[in-house]
Amino acid sequence: MAVPLELVVAEYLLFSTTFSFAKALLGVCFLLLMTVFPELVCQMAFAILLFLVKTALTIVGLEDFSVPTA
Repeated sequence: MAVPLELVVAEYLLFSTTFSFAKALLGVCFLLLMTVFPELVCQMAFAILLFLVKTALTIVGLEDFSVPTA
């Protein structure tokens, strides 16, 4: 019987010495959320990515930068 990949990754996160318990618990919660609501997790990741890009553009000073089209 094959073991699901999510369980293998969750076990690695829980018992790895390089991760703290809080990070491991967060990782397990993320994996469980990903298995139950994959579309929601993808939307959250895309929203975070857009936020980081907008923040980076604000820091650089290109927030209002637009490319003129003909």
